[in-house]
Amino acid sequence: MSRVLSTMPTEVKTANTTKLEVNYIMEKFGLNNITKYYVTDNASAMIKAFANDDWISCVAHNLNLVRFHSFKNLGNNSALCKANLLIHNCKELVSYAKRSGLQNLLSLTLKQ
Repeated sequence: MSRVLSTMPTEVKTANTTKLEVNYIMEKFGLNNITKYYVTDNASAMIKAFANDDWISCVAHNLNLVRFHSFKNLGNNSALCKANLLIHNCKELVSYAKRSGLQNLLSLTLKQ
């Protein structure tokens, strides 16, 4: 089973505050005594926050970084610019489908 339990804005993004906020959410849902796996980006604060836990680097985030850095300085290469625009538009479409609830009408889940 996989669920997102909570999203909340944070003022200070340090390893300590991240860990405290995550622990608070887990406690609020009564999930302190179960096996948990944390999936985050590769920010140093995240790696440090979950250093003593089962932490996994988010593959989707890593692929997005590869795409970003690969297409960052395209110059006049129109084929690559078009490919980058296509990827960007697909991401926007998937995000819209998920936010708007259209995803729930499909038999398969959309992936960025």
